[in-house]
Amino acid sequence: MGRNALKILPDVCTEEELRRVMECTPLKKGFKRLNAIHLLMIGVEPEKVLKNSNVSSRMFYEWIHRFNTKGADGLIHKPRPGRPRILQSEGKEKIFELLEDPSIANETHWTAWKLHGYISKSLNIKLGYLILVRNLHEENYNLRVSRKWPEKQNEDQRKAFKIKLELLLQDDSNEIWFEDECGIEGDPKPRRRWTKRGKKGTIPYLGSHIRHNILGAVCPGTGEFVGIIFDYCDTPAFQKLVDEIANHTRSRSNKKKIYVILDNASWHASSNIKWQHIEPFFLPPYSPDLNPIERFWERLKQDYFYDFIAKTPEELMNRICFAIKSFLAEPSLIISTCKFRK
Repeated sequence: MGRNALKILPDVCTEEELRRVMECTPLKKGFKRLNAIHLLMIGVEPEKVLKNSNVSSRMFYEWIHRFNTKGADGLIHKPRPGRPRILQSEGKEKIFELLEDPSIANETHWTAWKLHGYISKSLNIKLGYLILVRNLHEENYNLRVSRKWPEKQNEDQRKAFKIKLELLLQDDSNEIWFEDECGIEGDPKPRRRWTKRGKKGTIPYLGSHIRHNILGAVCPGTGEFVGIIFDYCDTPAFQKLVDEIANHTRSRSNKKKIYVILDNASWHASSNIKWQHIEPFFLPPYSPDLNPIERFWERLKQDYFYDFIAKTPEELMNRICFAIKSFLAEPSLIISTCKFRK
């Protein structure tokens, strides 16, 4: 070996600095290189260091050259960036435009296979099916069942409601609650799951139609929830919920005005309802998306009732109580789930 080629430049890095880098190096490969330089730095013979490192002379020279030119960073292993993406930004924009508006291609909806075939033939974008799926996932696209949506919405009424609600939310003297009803069935709601090809995933099913209804209200500002469980929804049952909300908020009703926002169900609009200190505020017709408690019900079912089967009404009642108590123990979860979105 040439002595000059094996010489460590003294001004590149001190021994103390090199030790600190060795302690922080996550991979054995980097530690092995730095350790070889450290041994040379403290005076160990190059032949012994080479033998201890168990690499070729050419690689040993390369380590020393990297250290002398780039310091300790030149010996730390870094992953390579890999090949450039097949799908460039222009192609992505075309695909996402098709996803948002399938009518461009005279389609009503897309599956991944259908989309892959269309962009390959019509747009001449050549990429694999799995690469397309990966790009969709990276852009937060997921395969979900579409929700039925009413066509009878009045946009003027919805706009006026949003403006009024925003004004109420900006006033600290107001406390806003959102009310709705939710039906929970004893037979499980299946969730999507991975299943081996050739086998059918199954879950138990009784067909006994056990069901309870939750009448509830949430306050996104405080994370509070008030609810009752009934076998049905009617005016007397709803009056019980109103009484519960009134009792829950009575201590602060002299300082704040309590609003309850709710839909136009017949029992909500009954003239027999005694609202006490509560001010009802009705949603525009066919506008469940403007009621944040809908997301609370969705989260409740998703976390506690997918794949759950109740064999008796009591078993279903206990599960509902357990689920609601779990949410009550985490008010921050209710706040984040039910925060009003403009």
